[in-house]
Amino acid sequence: MRDPEIIEEIEWQFALGQSRHAAMTAVGYRQEQTLARWLRRHNRPDLAIRFEENH
Repeated sequence: MRDPEIIEEIEWQFALGQSRHAAMTAVGYRQEQTLARWLRRHNRPDLAIRFEENH
């Protein structure tokens, strides 16, 4: 997946009411913190914080 596709898929998963784990799995990430850092580097702190909750 290209970067915009990853962000779009995460947004879509959350719009469907899916869990963080489901969104993470859909884009091929296994660790929440790794995906959160990637999202911050791509200027999406609004999504990153959803993967940082409870950590």
